[in-house]
Amino acid sequence: LDVLSGGRAWLGIGAAWNEAESRGLGIPFPPIKERFERLEETLQICLAMWEGKRGSEQPLPGKHYQPQRLLNSPQSLTRPHPPILIGGGGEKKTLRLVAQYANACNLFPTPELPRKLDILRQHCQAVGRNYDDIEKT
Repeated sequence: LDVLSGGRAWLGIGAAWNEAESRGLGIPFPPIKERFERLEETLQICLAMWEGKRGSEQPLPGKHYQPQRLLNSPQSLTRPHPPILIGGGGEKKTLRLVAQYANACNLFPTPELPRKLDILRQHCQAVGRNYDDIEKT
């Protein structure tokens, strides 16, 4: 998609929240803990593919996914990889994943927004990430 769009693609991803939508599409809707585990593993797999790793050098071990051979051809135009936007405002898990992996986050304008941004700043400090490098939408 990044190649087709001339380098304008983003990976927008989250842990899922709408059970009826998932079930309607025939997609499993596991408990929240598992959805976050799967989200983080998916981010790790995407980053490995964008780095050109194929998995054959060293398979990527995961609790939910164990890819043996990652295929990503042609490679993305955007370097080091297409931007990642993580949706959601969960303070313990989602915002930690934003600090660790994302280029942007999607937060709703609620009265809790200033607190959530402060928590994101704390997560950024914990992982050695510059808070200002993350776009807030």
